Amino acid sequence: MNEIIEHIDKNLVFVDENLSITSAAKLMAEKKVDILIVTKNGDHSGIATSTDFLYKAVAQALDCSKTSVSEITSKPLITINHDGSMKDALHLMVEKNIRGLTVMEDGKPIGILKLKHLASYFFQNSAKPVDPIPKFWSRYDCREGKESFVTLVQDLLNEMKDHLKSDSPTAKAIARDASWEEICKCAEDEEIYELAQILDLSRIG
Repeated sequence: MNEIIEHIDKNLVFVDENLSITSAAKLMAEKKVDILIVTKNGDHSGIATSTDFLYKAVAQALDCSKTSVSEITSKPLITINHDGSMKDALHLMVEKNIRGLTVMEDGKPIGILKLKHLASYFFQNSAKPVDPIPKFWSRYDCREGKESFVTLVQDLLNEMKDHLKSDSPTAKAIARDASWEEICKCAEDEEIYELAQILDLSRIG
């Protein structure tokens, strides 16, 4: 089975953009979800997350009974096809600075892939449970943005330098403060693919 489909949340809830924020919040609680897919004239226009309700509605003191959910919807709907890879999904989350992707099949939403699903996937697939890479994924939060991601990568490199053998080309490249592109190449040559993948992500603008 495709790796994305194995990890998605298939409990989808759709709401019309004209529904009030209050009604949408009640539906979210009733269905026990933290993401709603918002529709406009039958098309999928975006998502409204529990974070959107908190920061865009409550914190802004909106009249939630009279304001439509469209006012707090994150647009456009950012999607990934069901046959994509978890690496593709992570690239997209980092690039768009989001915590969830709508997974599509034949033009229809079939599930939500969340940051926690990605973190769990990469954590479980790390070669050594004691190495710094699982720690990196446990710390990572797309919501904190690109700057936080770069800081975490630098912390990871410092930890990898101590974790790898002293004669490791990757460790030596980190020690001499080589460019991340060069460190990435060294990691690929040493088959430290998880580190190379993270460094590749860091080049996203």
